[in-house]
Amino acid sequence: MKFTAFFLTAISFIVIAFFVVSYAAGYKIDLVNRKIKQTAMLDVQTKTKDSKIFLNGEAKGIGSAIIRDLEPGTYEVRVVKDGYHEWKKTISLVSGQAETLNDISLFLLEPSVEEFKDELNASLISKLADTDNLYTNSGEIYENDSLVTRLSSDIFGLSWYPDRRYITFTTNNKLNIIEIDGTNMTELLDKKSDSPAVFVNSGVSVIYENDGKIYRATIR
Repeated sequence: MKFTAFFLTAISFIVIAFFVVSYAAGYKIDLVNRKIKQTAMLDVQTKTKDSKIFLNGEAKGIGSAIIRDLEPGTYEVRVVKDGYHEWKKTISLVSGQAETLNDISLFLLEPSVEEFKDELNASLISKLADTDNLYTNSGEIYENDSLVTRLSSDIFGLSWYPDRRYITFTTNNKLNIIEIDGTNMTELLDKKSDSPAVFVNSGVSVIYENDGKIYRATIR
């Protein structure tokens, strides 16, 4: 009797362990079709506190989310917060893939802007700006030899955002920011100058020239 109980306990432990390990490894037990199939996982991490994460319109977390057991296919990821521009990306997942979308930044719809009183001018801003390996040609933005995006208007003042996942530039009298894969292009603020912008405080604020004056704006 004791042996039978021990045997059943051992079998139960093995079965449970199998399911736990399989789940952790990204496998899904399909009881209907009687087979085991590998799924995908998505890890979403944002820099903006209290931002809401959605996957195909379904709420998945606040600030961060690890989403397991996803079928292979195409998904739309959205990150939103009141008072901020929406972040959105379409991704394709395959079996066994663990995709990470980290350090997502949301930018304010209405940045706080003030005139910068310190001794700073457009020439010095241009020297301080991080412009390595960025160039524009006929309305196109390139990072090294890779095309980032193509616009129908002239582009000026290319510079890197601090994490180098975004590029900023001026077009149509607006300071814009765009991810290096060409997604999530966002108008940040008015900027009537060709000089690049300089970011401070880990990208929370930007210093730039506008109509001959120097300003500092809080953008996220």
